[in-house]
Amino acid sequence: MTARREGRVGVSESEVLRRVKEFDCRYGRMERVLWCLSKEARTCLLRKDRREVVEAFLRKIRSWWGIRGVSRADEQATVRALLSGPWEPQWFGPVEDFGEDARDFAVRRVRELVGRIQREGGRRREWSLSSKVLHWLMPWRVPAYDALVRKALGVQSNDDHEAAYAEVVRRVFDLATYLRSKGAGWMGTLEPASPLRALDKYLWLEGYSRERDKPPQAVVVRDPERVLRDLGLGCESDG
Repeated sequence: MTARREGRVGVSESEVLRRVKEFDCRYGRMERVLWCLSKEARTCLLRKDRREVVEAFLRKIRSWWGIRGVSRADEQATVRALLSGPWEPQWFGPVEDFGEDARDFAVRRVRELVGRIQREGGRRREWSLSSKVLHWLMPWRVPAYDALVRKALGVQSNDDHEAAYAEVVRRVFDLATYLRSKGAGWMGTLEPASPLRALDKYLWLEGYSRERDKPPQAVVVRDPERVLRDLGLGCESDG
């Protein structure tokens, strides 16, 4: 099954829903916490305040989803890059468009964040970290990107991560367009119930299933809500 076939007709909504349910059963509490942190972080980014919320949001994405090679200095550079903007309130809400303009928006936003992180002192071009942070801030607009997603889609990076990410965006948006025509049940019920969030769960598990000799990159956290308590955020039961 090739990625191009998947992007047009190949994967079924029942396959995606099965993986989404598997993912949510394992990581559902962590997902709820990240969604709470995402909503709080958006407000902080628009107001450019409460740096500690943005730091916690970024740290949990990095540590919970096994993004390797990111130092404390890189984290701080990313926080500075996020707080420097720009941000528009309309970027955060649900959208229905997966056309060329939407694809350009996703690639441009990630490229710009990658560049800002380096300008703020980051050591590397952080395509995976940048895409995952923006995916959680804008789960209707920006697909996540990592080696497992590339593997599931059959995309090679060849060290040109911008081109590889653009191809991931194209194939994920093609999948989202096709599956959305089948209804919304394949996305599951856990918020954010967006096409791109559901497809990230599906692709992540599909990619991992092809690496049986490796342990999962995400470890189930026993008390994910602790960060919300530490920050005094009252959305532990959001869901």
